[in-house]
Amino acid sequence: MSDETLNVGALYTERLLDHARSPRRRGELPLPCAVGKASNRLCGDEVAIGLRVDSDRVVAFGFEADACAMTLASSSMLGEAALTHPVAGVIALADAFGDWLNRDDGGPPADIIRRADFDAFAELKKLPSRRRCALLPFEAFSAALQQIEMDDTEHDRG
Repeated sequence: MSDETLNVGALYTERLLDHARSPRRRGELPLPCAVGKASNRLCGDEVAIGLRVDSDRVVAFGFEADACAMTLASSSMLGEAALTHPVAGVIALADAFGDWLNRDDGGPPADIIRRADFDAFAELKKLPSRRRCALLPFEAFSAALQQIEMDDTEHDRG
């Protein structure tokens, strides 16, 4: 480990623990437009995110997960962000969050990350092997969006 000593208490902030203990929107979404899945072969975490999208907005979000506290918290927080931003805004959050979390320079997070409270994952920057725990829900979200896009393309051709 680097000169910085990992403080496990700092890793599990109150915000993250709150979402991990009482995840928002956990449970299978009835009649989703799409379900995206992602898994982490290293730790066994699995996430499935169901979405209903209308006019470039997520109007319903649900997730199921067999995962660690970090993945549960990230899934829960993603649900909050998805329901309060247009789809393009959630994609921008995903890109910014992934870039920031995987950057080793210790720089501050972008405003979009702070506004969605994803800066609560800052201590994961010290644990490269755990970063994917916070990013896994975004992979499942992206997979669901790709499924919706494919369905829309097929509908347009049909």
